[in-house]
Amino acid sequence: MLSYLQDLGAGWRLTLSGFLRETHDLIAVVNTGVTSADYTARIFEDNGDDRIFGDQDDLTFTVWNRNAEALGRDAFLLTNADAANRVSTYKGLDLTVARSWNDRFFFYAALTAMEIVGTTNPGNTEWENDDGVLGSLYTDPNNAINARGRMRFDRAYTIRIGASLALPLGTRLGLVAKYYDGQPFARKIILDGLNQGPLFIQAHPRGEARYEYNMTVDVRLEKCIRLGSTALRLMADVFNVFNQNQATEESAWTNSEFPLRFATRIQSPRLFRAGLNFEF
Repeated sequence: MLSYLQDLGAGWRLTLSGFLRETHDLIAVVNTGVTSADYTARIFEDNGDDRIFGDQDDLTFTVWNRNAEALGRDAFLLTNADAANRVSTYKGLDLTVARSWNDRFFFYAALTAMEIVGTTNPGNTEWENDDGVLGSLYTDPNNAINARGRMRFDRAYTIRIGASLALPLGTRLGLVAKYYDGQPFARKIILDGLNQGPLFIQAHPRGEARYEYNMTVDVRLEKCIRLGSTALRLMADVFNVFNQNQATEESAWTNSEFPLRFATRIQSPRLFRAGLNFEF
């Protein structure tokens, strides 16, 4: 990680930070009981995200059907699979501008661009699309189709704006507004008719499509009561002030309704919370 700090004058400060991390020698479960010679290639055609055959987004895949004599020969080994090629990269930039007006007012704005790329198991959840999860990646050659792409916690671009204002009578108002891109996902195509049973493949590398963006505004009002050397703080929080309800997850299964991108999870609704903190 490398950071650059600059005093812009008049109380303004700028910080630019960049980071790069690579993860090697990831562990995985490998099916050592069967080899590539135990599969026969088939051609599979898909009518694309719009579910209409004959237009520009149609797809053709080579999929793998296990030979009947290789059924039941599975044997699994926990190892550092494909260590020479399976490398995960985390990189990004963070730009922050901040200013403080004594103890009365504080403001900051931060913009982040990131890219997190890896080769992971098929699926879109944190239990599948993460390089630290043991899964089915190397147990069937079909799982390698479009396996490399943006990982679950990649949010591409985020914006954060925060402010804190001192009010009369020992009160303070704080606000944080956040925007972040949706999480990467891939449409899932079910393959039937294979000797090894039904399974799904990914239509695209994850990151070519994302769930809906999210945006929230959170506010806190705090009152401080001094009692000699101690302090009592009364707090009232409102999360998701504008009650945004963007989708945090959408149906990724291939069917006639896929183009509608139905939400299967949405942001948490507006929430109120009260609390106190005693300092001594």
